[in-house]
Amino acid sequence: MKQMIMIGGGAALLAAATTMGTLFATGALDKQPAEQVVQAPPPNPFKETRYLQLEPEFVVNFGPKSRPRYMSAEISVSTNDPEALAALKQHMPVIRNNLLMLFGQQDAASLQTPQGKEKLRKAALAEVQKVMKGRFGKEAVDDLRVVRDLNGHSPESLLAAIGEVFEVEPAAEPVHPGRPAEFGMYLAGR
Repeated sequence: MKQMIMIGGGAALLAAATTMGTLFATGALDKQPAEQVVQAPPPNPFKETRYLQLEPEFVVNFGPKSRPRYMSAEISVSTNDPEALAALKQHMPVIRNNLLMLFGQQDAASLQTPQGKEKLRKAALAEVQKVMKGRFGKEAVDDLRVVRDLNGHSPESLLAAIGEVFEVEPAAEPVHPGRPAEFGMYLAGR
């Protein structure tokens, strides 16, 4: 029986020694706590983004004279350059003219596909950037968004439908998304 107690005690002593050795080797027994590295959150790329709605909406006729078509589009542009907003407003007649000419060159078939719409959006962005580069000295416009229609909704009914899926809060000033899955929307001048 004494032998069993001595073997058990030896095993316990060996386990304690192994644990102490591990704690010593890893520095866990140091009296000073290890420095904790605190990472700052990544900067918000949208913090300084400003939006400008190009008003009034664009309405353009295009297509053959035998069966003319029209396109209606509301467009907004975004920039991180505060001075660019004033330049956009100053050069709006040139921007509108160039966009109307671009839109008038389209055909209905290409605008019926998502790829065709995206191609036109990118071409419109490039046109605005070209005007800004030539008249303001830099492209300054980061993105261009096209809102075609409300799919048969009034502004109120669209907000109600979106509110069934998302939290919708009115904002007195432009919304600058602060995290993924957060966005701002302009609707009917608000």
